[in-house]
Amino acid sequence: MDTVASACRLSLLFGEDKVMARRGLEQAWADLQAKLASGYPAVFYGQIPYLLVYAAAGVHIQFGRLLPLGQVCFC
Repeated sequence: MDTVASACRLSLLFGEDKVMARRGLEQAWADLQAKLASGYPAVFYGQIPYLLVYAAAGVHIQFGRLLPLGQVCFC
């Protein structure tokens, strides 16, 4: 993970950045899915439906959601 935004010791946003624009977003999403496969613990986050994530490559950026069980959905 290249970016983690946190507040009160909780991570609020995760991001993965790639320099290359070609196939970079695909690789960034794959890396995020691998790194966040365990999801996030309800003990710390309660019943929130998702955390924000993003993937960036070159000048492109795409946002998505990390679901509690580790699924990464991008828009």
